Amino acid sequence: MGLGKTVQIIGLLAAIQKKGGNDLDLKLLKQKCRRIAQELKDMQKREEDALLQGLPIPPSNKEEMFEDAKKSGRILVIVPASVITNWQNEFKAWGHFGVAVYEGQDRRDALERVRDGRDEILVVGKPLFTKVKTDFPHINQLDWRLVICDEMHEYKGHKTNGHKCLEELRNKSMCPVIGLTGTLVQNNCACLRFSLLFAGGCTDTLFVAIILFLLALFLFTSFSPDEELHTLVTLVQPGLIGDRKTFMDQTGKPLMNMR
Repeated sequence: MGLGKTVQIIGLLAAIQKKGGNDLDLKLLKQKCRRIAQELKDMQKREEDALLQGLPIPPSNKEEMFEDAKKSGRILVIVPASVITNWQNEFKAWGHFGVAVYEGQDRRDALERVRDGRDEILVVGKPLFTKVKTDFPHINQLDWRLVICDEMHEYKGHKTNGHKCLEELRNKSMCPVIGLTGTLVQNNCACLRFSLLFAGGCTDTLFVAIILFLLALFLFTSFSPDEELHTLVTLVQPGLIGDRKTFMDQTGKPLMNMR
């Protein structure tokens, strides 16, 4: 929608990964890829030699490698399938990132590249992310450092596969979720633009700000505080506005009675 959400996120990721915004980023990225590829090749050769000689398979440092990959990257970007190419182009335009795309016959290889650290970011379309019997379990096997979710308003239904998958992945990885949307109010439902990370601990001030924001929306628009709003807020900051019933009893219904 031209609101700059994508480039803001790319700027955030560049800061998180300590990019310098120059050719040194590309040089370091290539060096890392070569180093990890060589380490994987050496580990495989040692295992094959041990099997041929009938010896115990030597211990590998894969787990340490995977943990290092999470610390330096391991970021999941969930987007509508129609804008995957756009996200790829934006990453190329604004910096040097190791980006893998989870699609087609090579999607398992893309996942492996992010797992071992050869790539830093995995972009996946929502249709594949929400395939609970095939693709989602593979994506959820990894521990993610951060999740970016484009068009967050599409996850407002707490009974949908999209919401359930995102909630399960967040709970397993214990990672922050950043939701993006340019649609503040849609069909009289709350679709908040979560362009900021709701970090744990800032609950009181943030809660007051949200209530004032809801009040302004309610008085000057057709917005109605409902369960879908609670669902979206809970995805990015569990417990911030209480459980669904408490939110409706203490916030939603009083606002409705003021009209």
